[in-house]
Formats: sequence, C-alpha cells, structure tokens
Amino acid sequence: MMFFKERGISMPRQVTRQVCFDYMDWRQKPNKSKGKYRACQNTALNEIRFLARIMNEAVLRGFAPKNECVKLGVKRTKATAPWDTSDKSSNRVVCYIFVILARIYGSIFV
Repeated sequence: MMFFKERGISMPRQVTRQVCFDYMDWRQKPNKSKGKYRACQNTALNEIRFLARIMNEAVLRGFAPKNECVKLGVKRTKATAPWDTSDKSSNRVVCYIFVILARIYGSIFV
C-alpha cells in the first residue's frame, strides 16, 4: 500500500509493467522511518506474483485492460540458509525440530 500511495496509484488500470519493476527496486531499499524494511528480490517477486493474482481478478471484472504483472522475466535468486549449515550443532537443532514435528503431526516429516 505504501508504494501505491507514494506513486499515486489508486486504480488497477494504473498498474503498468514499469510500475512492477519500480516496485521490485523500491521494495529492496529500506526506509525504517516509514516502517519499510529491506526485502530480498525473491520476496519482492513473490509480492508481485500475489499482485498478479489480484490483477487477474481486476481484468475479469473490467477494472483493468490487461494484467501487466505477469511474465516480467525476473528470475529468482539463489536462496541462502539463515544459519551456517556447515556447523554440526545447527544441523542437530534442525534434526531435533523434525523429530518434534514428527511426534506432533505423525510420520509425514520422517
């Protein structure tokens, strides 16, 4: 919402392909004073994909001529683990978590 408010975008027909690319850049730059924290490219891309679903509905209802949020050609970046996977103690913690989940939910995790 903050992005659309800053850009003065209030209707689905105002969303263009360039707006999607601008959002990707905007989303990756933090502004903590406004409550916006940095997100990686994959997060921004997932949010654009969610916007594309909303835009599909807008097209079906006649609020936009076409969905500009699809087929942008932006690829996902390689995700990194939030912890050092070479550390044996962190691997033990992950295994322990899976054991707990298996006990709670059954054998779907084993």
